[in-house]
Amino acid sequence: MNKVYLFIVLILTAFLNSGNAQEVSEMKFSDTSHYFGVFSRNQGVKTHTFKFENVGTEPILITRVKATCGCTATEWTRSPVLPGKTGEVKVQFNPKKFSGYFSKKVSVYTNQSAKAVDLYISGRIQVNNKISDEFDYFIGDLKADKEYVDFGVVEVGSKPLTKEIRLINIMRDTVWLKMGNSPKQLAVEQSRTEIAPGGNCKLTFHFDPTTANEWGSLDTLIKLTIRRSVKTEVRKLPIKLTVIDRFSGMDKKQLSSAPAISFPMADKVLLEAERPGQWKSVKLELTNTGASELLIRKLELESENIQIKKYDEVVAPGKSGKIVLAYRQPGEEELVDEQLIVWSNSPENYRLNIPIRIKREYKN
Repeated sequence: MNKVYLFIVLILTAFLNSGNAQEVSEMKFSDTSHYFGVFSRNQGVKTHTFKFENVGTEPILITRVKATCGCTATEWTRSPVLPGKTGEVKVQFNPKKFSGYFSKKVSVYTNQSAKAVDLYISGRIQVNNKISDEFDYFIGDLKADKEYVDFGVVEVGSKPLTKEIRLINIMRDTVWLKMGNSPKQLAVEQSRTEIAPGGNCKLTFHFDPTTANEWGSLDTLIKLTIRRSVKTEVRKLPIKLTVIDRFSGMDKKQLSSAPAISFPMADKVLLEAERPGQWKSVKLELTNTGASELLIRKLELESENIQIKKYDEVVAPGKSGKIVLAYRQPGEEELVDEQLIVWSNSPENYRLNIPIRIKREYKN
């Protein structure tokens, strides 16, 4: 009876030791899948190195590595990897004969188990598209070929302009794109709202200067809502546009009967503020020295320290018009320089720049 009992104990011990050995002899990869993203064929072979650590108590020897197709080449650590040490499996993918989405499996076999460890590579190949050269900017999870849409300086009456921005989805899942309201001076087209992985979308903007009824800087931001299955984000796409009227179509007779804007004050308006944060008002006068009505089309002022309260939109020949401003001295700064831009129908000076300096006034 004792001999039978001892035999059973020995069998159980051997079995348990064998199980423990399998459990502690472990190949631990830092990652088992890699996504190359979206790329073109002409970017050549893609390479990723999978690194692993032997977290067990026995040496690990990679006996063979098997890829699912000839498009994938492999290299790996040939010598035994001791406990606590690291090794690697390098995988190379040749996109020459592929297009669209791909996914490949690489199986790693070792001396520790008959079961392989599977590694995966994937990506999307864009044919005849130089993504790395053309799509340099990010708008949320989309890549773009431009950071903003720039119409530049456009003259009233010139030919209609069209600008485009192209977007590409480099994510693994579908992206839905929704554009907010565009300014009334722009006509906007969107090629698609649903962008599949690797797919693209084109935003087209049209501006017709022959119908322009606003002047000066018309810069704006268009809201883009970018939605994926895992998140939704909002981005702003800048649109840069300045409209001017040089009155280039006017002849000498028309020019002689045109209005003329004049600002008789000094080259720079000097304002004095007594205390930080205290608002004061000031009146500026513009004179029409021309032969017909002067139309003040627009005032531009980007300042936290000056506000435009009111102004005369029409000034008769030989008369003066007023611009009322409110201003303050911010913080403890000694001097603050700002600029007021007056857009008018004066051919000789359709864009009048008025520099303004706010100076802190000291009182005992």
